[in-house]
Amino acid sequence: MVIIDMWFSLLTYLYLMFLDVIRTGIIKPKFQCEIITLE
Repeated sequence: MVIIDMWFSLLTYLYLMFLDVIRTGIIKPKFQCEIITLE
C-alpha cells in the first residue's frame, strides 16, 4: 500500500505541475510583467 500511495502522490504531483505549466503558459503573455516582478 505504501508503494501505491507513493505512486499516487507522484502522479498527482506531476499532474498538478502539468496543469500549472498550461495555466502559466496561457496567462503569462497577459501578466508577464507581474510574474517577473513576483519572481
